[in-house]
Amino acid sequence: MRSARIAILCVVMTACGGDQDTGGLGDDTTTVTTASLPSAEQLARAEGVGDIAAGEELFVTELDTPGSDLACATCHTLDGVDGRSPSLLGVSGVAGERVEGLSDIEYLRQSIIDPAAYEEDWPALMPRTYADVLAEEEVNDLVAFLLTQ
Repeated sequence: MRSARIAILCVVMTACGGDQDTGGLGDDTTTVTTASLPSAEQLARAEGVGDIAAGEELFVTELDTPGSDLACATCHTLDGVDGRSPSLLGVSGVAGERVEGLSDIEYLRQSIIDPAAYEEDWPALMPRTYADVLAEEEVNDLVAFLLTQ
């Protein structure tokens, strides 16, 4: 059902010129492009992993972790601009190519529960407690959401 609604949104955005500016509503609005929307294939794969909407909600929710109460979005952006940590824009297209032998799903899952495995290019800022704090279903939901990025 959710994928049908998103597919309809994609069609509407395309028909309405989805790659045009939002109409001068101010500097804090962003341009929506049809290229930034997940494909039907991405949505189907993501829905097979977890709940995309729950993962999106979890991405912006402050997690109660020992020594930290940060949300994923505190450090990771989705707009292509690196912040305290790398932007996750386009992560679905490169995650499966980062480590030989790991699929995109395996790489994303391991990056969440064992961030030290891949932090060679970034300072070790990500909490090491997500494996203990997040349920497997929550990790799957986050992975599903990231597969749409």
